[in-house]
Amino acid sequence: MAEPTKPVQTAVPPGPGAGPADMAETAAAACRRLLGVEAAPADAPVPGAHGRRQFNSLRMAAGAASLIVSRRSNLPAARREAAALIGLGAQQAPAPRLLAAEGEWLIQEDVGRTLLAQKLHGAGERKGIALLQAAAAALWRCQEAGARAGLAAQGIELAGYDRLLAAPGRVAAALKTAAPAIPAEKILPLIRAPEHVFVKWDARPAKAIVREDGAVFWIGWEDWGRRCRLDDLVWLLCDEWVPHWPRGEDALIAREARAQAAPFGGDAAAAAAYVAAFGALHLLLRLDLILRAKGTGDWWDGQACLALGLIGVTREGALRLVARAARLAAKVEALKPLAAWIESFPEKIAP
Repeated sequence: MAEPTKPVQTAVPPGPGAGPADMAETAAAACRRLLGVEAAPADAPVPGAHGRRQFNSLRMAAGAASLIVSRRSNLPAARREAAALIGLGAQQAPAPRLLAAEGEWLIQEDVGRTLLAQKLHGAGERKGIALLQAAAAALWRCQEAGARAGLAAQGIELAGYDRLLAAPGRVAAALKTAAPAIPAEKILPLIRAPEHVFVKWDARPAKAIVREDGAVFWIGWEDWGRRCRLDDLVWLLCDEWVPHWPRGEDALIAREARAQAAPFGGDAAAAAAYVAAFGALHLLLRLDLILRAKGTGDWWDGQACLALGLIGVTREGALRLVARAARLAAKVEALKPLAAWIESFPEKIAP
């Protein structure tokens, strides 16, 4: 399927919960209380600071230092993120250092201002695949650091099988069509994790920072847990902000499948098939998320979504998901009926 052309996008994405002005005073107070420093909001917004959970983050200037001050709306999530950052920091992983934490407050070092999603936007295939390779390498380093820090023993087991199995039906309902019947007993063996080790989960390009020196740092650690290492690769590649580069992406998947084949009995082909099957269904979940976020309204302003690190509720993003989902499903014999069905989506997705 060809890469879709870029449409006109007019709607403004929904704003965050509390805005920077509402949070500035309490963030400054947190810096005084937890670090003993005076800080004021910096001009640059925090990429990825606002999402569907509507937690808030501000970039704060404390003298020459730049800090990211976050107030999480969910105390358990704040504690989970703090635990991950402490463990990763002790192992010098490519993740922000946690400077202080108290209740729902987290203060982290500022690792940069440019999201991987933003760097991929407009990048050619060669440069884009190199960026994805660097991001994957940083993920593996984080996974290995988390394992050394003993985080897997603290993490929850991430299953998600029911949601993946329901993905075709959810998209069918959103597009008012009928999904091919594929028995769960055929799909489950394809997507069942063969290991349960420390993973980031939610490893989307909007959760990675690319510094000026090319180093990739992963942010947003509230969702980590235990599953297959290759799951993080699926989250990285199967995202609406990743341009559809079939040749380069297939080469990257094959390379990482060879490197991560041990849990699959050393069978790189089985590892690649796992990525394809899990990826195809994960892409349908992303598509359902986008279609439901749009609802009956207009597509959102893509530049605004990208600047804030939001989900890409754009037709271009939706069609990228469709193209990738059809390609990956076609690689798995049991999912080939889904591939043919997915290829009909573009005419059903509103212009």
